[in-house]
Amino acid sequence: MRIAILLSLLFHAAAAFHQLHYLVVIPADLRYPSTQVACLHITCYEAKLQVKLVLEHSAGHNLLAQETIQKEKTFTCAKFWVAPPADGTEEIATVKLIITGQGVNIEEKKKVLIRKASSGTFIQTDKPIYKPGQTVKFRIVTLDEDFIALNDSISLFLQDPNNNRIEQWLNVVPQDGIADLSFQLSDEPLLGTYIINVTNGEAYDSFSVEDYALPRFEVIFEVPIKIYALDKTFPLRVCGRYTYGKVVQGMVHVHLCQKIAVFLPSASKPDLCQEFHSQTDKMGCFFTNVTLSSFSRDFRYYQDSIVAEASLVEDGTEIQVNASHKLLISKIGGMALFNDVNSYYHTGEMYRGKIRVIDYNGKTLKHKKVLLVVSSSEQQFQHKYITGDAGEVSFSLNTTAWNSTSASLEASVLHQDLDREPGTVDLNYQKASHFIRPFYSTSRSFLTIVHVPETMPCSKKQAIQVDFRIYQEDLEHGPKRVIFSYFFTGRRGIVHAGQKTVWVGLPRRWEMFGDGRL
Repeated sequence: MRIAILLSLLFHAAAAFHQLHYLVVIPADLRYPSTQVACLHITCYEAKLQVKLVLEHSAGHNLLAQETIQKEKTFTCAKFWVAPPADGTEEIATVKLIITGQGVNIEEKKKVLIRKASSGTFIQTDKPIYKPGQTVKFRIVTLDEDFIALNDSISLFLQDPNNNRIEQWLNVVPQDGIADLSFQLSDEPLLGTYIINVTNGEAYDSFSVEDYALPRFEVIFEVPIKIYALDKTFPLRVCGRYTYGKVVQGMVHVHLCQKIAVFLPSASKPDLCQEFHSQTDKMGCFFTNVTLSSFSRDFRYYQDSIVAEASLVEDGTEIQVNASHKLLISKIGGMALFNDVNSYYHTGEMYRGKIRVIDYNGKTLKHKKVLLVVSSSEQQFQHKYITGDAGEVSFSLNTTAWNSTSASLEASVLHQDLDREPGTVDLNYQKASHFIRPFYSTSRSFLTIVHVPETMPCSKKQAIQVDFRIYQEDLEHGPKRVIFSYFFTGRRGIVHAGQKTVWVGLPRRWEMFGDGRL
């Protein structure tokens, strides 16, 4: 489950006059049916207060929280059941906060959306094409937003190519989330496309009925999606399969050719070709590792692809089936990647990150020259780096000249003569781009949640680091306790909340700001 972390902070500042700070956290998208959480954080230093948090909707109102506050700070979270929306689909509701007390009368409203949790219905037939007289078998499953199968009843009908309803199923209840159904085609049905339509799930699928003769077997290529100019070899497998899945025994003939560039005269250079002939193995396949040195990586004269043609002659019958496939040769040598970068920056603070260079196999590349281009406020700055032994380089940028405007970063790998081998063209390294914007706050103080690079394991504790910087003007007079409120939100709303108190601006630190980590 994807988790978001929200933080806030409130300052405890003793003063002769009344101070009141409050924070309400509640999902803006309330899904029915579900149990949600609303959190209320209030600090106050004088008379007691009456606090109410109410959810108003067309069917009435729900009291989410009610507190009598007689202490300087209150933090509480309450669970509540989301009522169904007025029209069964969605409704705009209002969350109202009411705070009353001596000299205090606050009422604030915010809009939220109540909507029925969406679901998706999927239909799958056992094959896309049927012959007359065959049985069409299909399954229907409905999943909610958490990909959990639902057992709600469904109704559906089958429509022939002339848009006639020829069969229907009413109030079908799935078993373990899946409805298994079938339809028997007549010996002389209409040929064409049939549609399965789920009426209450707004889903449909189609299949075709054709009067055709199935081929005895087919020839299948099993090759990489693409091969790379730096590869020494690539795997090639050619297999024969009968339509019912059994392997084919026979003789395989494979012809590989790299043709000259289309703009060159046909007689200027010969096509580069290889041939293979072999009996299929017990799995009905022929396999070999093809050596790329037999082909050209100089795409000025040859096309950046290899055309593979194969034929399989079946033992005993001499029936031959042919197939062809085009293999693309990629000139990509690797790419640059940004690591540990934020999507925002603090004006006047150093912006830091890392650039990583990898080859086409994902292996890090050391001692590569990297160009970092920073564009902001119609200005452009260039910085050159060299990756270390780990294939990474750290950078630190002064943000003062960015003038609190958005900026873009682009990292590219600079050409090096060592990248080019004799008889090849220049390798390409894919660039990395990153867009950042200025951080906005009414004060210069800020929080940063440190990114966790790996996937967090389930059912285990995970430390989350929060860096903070608080400037002296936000502390008013002397050291203060700062209350950090944190909220973990998942797909269904707030799943965990709490607080942590930290002292900042202590006498042992005489800087104009307090900073640290949680």
